[in-house]
Amino acid sequence: MQRIPALAATAAPAASQPMLEAVRKKLGMVPNLFKTFAHSPAVLQYYLAGSEALAHGGLPAGLREQIALVAAGANECDYCASAHTLMGKGAGLSAAEMSDNLHGRSADAKTQAALDFAAAIVTARGQVSDGQGTEIDFPVVRAR
Repeated sequence: MQRIPALAATAAPAASQPMLEAVRKKLGMVPNLFKTFAHSPAVLQYYLAGSEALAHGGLPAGLREQIALVAAGANECDYCASAHTLMGKGAGLSAAEMSDNLHGRSADAKTQAALDFAAAIVTARGQVSDGQGTEIDFPVVRAR
């Protein structure tokens, strides 16, 4: 149940409106998450800035969405699954791959290792061992 109502763009505070418009231009629509964050321009700005910063990290966009999908599946979050399916489509992922990712599966061995580690983080609430995830052969994420 949603506790804070999503705002129509025209009902959002003036400082949130340009950010909502930028989201609309980028995604073709404004997801309810952004409309809800729009109650506070500071919260909306913080979320957008964090998302933008992570977009410039070392993981490819498709893998970021695949990790988000396995987390959505593990958390049984239909909203997150829907949002990251949309974003995954934009990142070039197939519908079949994303369906598998929601269930923690991938045909690609490297992606499977990343999904296994992400699922372990979610299900163990971050309490993973030092050895978990060491088999993942992805580039080290470095600050730019």
